[in-house]
Amino acid sequence: MAGRWLTCSSYGLAMSWSHVDYALLIVHAVGALFMCVGLFLYEDEEGRFQNKVEEWWIRLSDKQKVSRSVVVAFMQEVARLTGRGFDRLFGEGLFSLRIIPISTFLSLASVFLVIFVMLPHIKHDPAVTRYKTFDMFIFFLALALIPAVVKSKWMLALWWAIIPASLISISGFIIFVFRTRGARSTLYGMGIVTLIFVSSFAVDLGYIAITRVILRRISKIDRIPEILLMLFLNLLVLLFPLYGPIYAGIALSKLDTLAGGAVMVSLMFNSIDLLAGFAAFFLALVLLLHRLFWPAVQRPLYAIYRFAPMKRKKWLIATGLALLTLTSHTTLGIVKGAVKTVLGKL
Repeated sequence: MAGRWLTCSSYGLAMSWSHVDYALLIVHAVGALFMCVGLFLYEDEEGRFQNKVEEWWIRLSDKQKVSRSVVVAFMQEVARLTGRGFDRLFGEGLFSLRIIPISTFLSLASVFLVIFVMLPHIKHDPAVTRYKTFDMFIFFLALALIPAVVKSKWMLALWWAIIPASLISISGFIIFVFRTRGARSTLYGMGIVTLIFVSSFAVDLGYIAITRVILRRISKIDRIPEILLMLFLNLLVLLFPLYGPIYAGIALSKLDTLAGGAVMVSLMFNSIDLLAGFAAFFLALVLLLHRLFWPAVQRPLYAIYRFAPMKRKKWLIATGLALLTLTSHTTLGIVKGAVKTVLGKL
């Protein structure tokens, strides 16, 4: 009967344990280990342990130097290639005329990228498929990248002619709207469409400017404050295309509701900027974690090597005893249950 009571009680206690109880169990085990080390470890074993800690610390220090040099070289190469790509695509200056068609094509590619992602979650015409939207995304993205990969003057001339040719092709529709709706409605509609692309273009310019500042600084980044600064700049890159059109649209909607809505809709035209910003932010975050990893591992080992806790018997025994006496609500429940059982039998 007593065995059955113990089995049922043990099962009930195991089922009632929380994460804190399991953590305290580990702490108690560490305390028991400290007690054993403080009481039973020989002097030659203490010396071997100290030598092993010193060896680990030296190895980690050497690996840290090699790893940091590799990471710095990698970041410099990423910055160099990205900066070279920016120069080939947008030109070496902050602003050039080619940015206008590139921004237009990237905006259209961004729209089709958003449609591609959202299509399974919205009602749509069965004729519109994800394959078609993805094809359009690739098409406009390829158009935007042509100046970076094509040097033929004839090909670039054709590329420059795409937007004027597209505007001429829709001139018949514009004339139809002008005749049926009047000049005011036609100009207002054209202004709304232009406002969307102008808003997207302004975000692209800001993104290019901030990214080039980051690329200039990234080759010198090695210390944690500089990495944190790069993370902050990357956050600006993310927040600018995300919240810029929202705040500008809210402010403009006080004057014209439709115009404010058009500016907020331009958020869809900046999805590629957001993706590139997230990639740069993730890279900076990985660099920060790498920079923090080595001190987090190396410094505790150096502290163990410097203070030699294995030779401090009293400290080990006192620390182990303190860890063993930490209580949880489960251990208190066991004590209370035992006391009630004993008192009940008496």
